[in-house]
Formats: sequence, C-alpha cells, structure tokens
Amino acid sequence: MKTSENRFSYIPSLDADLFAVRAGIPLATAAEEAGCIVDAALGTVRRVACSISIDDGAHLLWSAVYSLDMAHGLLGSIQAALEDLEPAPATDTPKATEPESVCDLLSDLDWYLSPSQHRVLRRLADERYEGNLKMALAGLFEGALEELEGADQ
Repeated sequence: MKTSENRFSYIPSLDADLFAVRAGIPLATAAEEAGCIVDAALGTVRRVACSISIDDGAHLLWSAVYSLDMAHGLLGSIQAALEDLEPAPATDTPKATEPESVCDLLSDLDWYLSPSQHRVLRRLADERYEGNLKMALAGLFEGALEELEGADQ
C-alpha cells in the first residue's frame, strides 16, 4: 500500500498549499517519517514546557506533550502493522534484529533525522551493512572519530 497525494497548509495570500505528501510512498515508510516528525515536535514542546512556569502556560504545553506522545505511539503501532503486511524480501542471509525505526536509535541523542538523511542512511546500511541501520550509524560515527583523531595529530 502506498500514499496518495495530499496537499496541505493552505496560504490564502498565495491561493496555494505550501506542502504536499507525494503519491507512491510505501505506507510503512510514510508512518516512520511521520513518527520522526512527531518525535521532533514532542522533544521541542517538552523542552519548552519544562522551561516555563505554570503561570506562563506550562500546563497547556503539557497537554500538547501528552497528545504528541500518544500520536507518536499510534504511528509506531501503525508502522509496525504495515511492516507486518509487507512481504519479506527474498534473501539467503537473515538481517540483524532492528529497532522499529531509526528514531528509536536516535531518541537517546535527542537528534531528529530528516527524511533525506534517513534515505541516505538506509542506502548506506543496505550497501555496506546488509541493511543494518545500527551498524551504518556506528560506521559513520567511527569514521568521524578517526577523522577527528587524525586532525589532532
């Protein structure tokens, strides 16, 4: 199953929509991207809610935090169900166990991975690490450390 085109964020002065979801994106991928977007928004709203007092409206932001958290959980569930519906790729070598999404790998770092960055990471994982996102991230991290180490000498 794939997405259909959906334009949104209408701007009256332009009489046009600012954004659009393109048609043809696998639903599991779209759900993962939506989860990453919600996760980034959740982190921002939580950070702001923690930094202001109740008198300044923190209680209103906590409502948004809990709503975003529920939406994030729902998207994760939808993504997992959609991935279960997809036929498994034919392969002779089993892939390493992966977390539900790359967002899970990055959540402890409080790092949002953009859709284009995710595509590059997925391509690197597929080309060099048999599809293992964790190994691709580790390889990039190790390479960056070696580059920094060489610059210090």
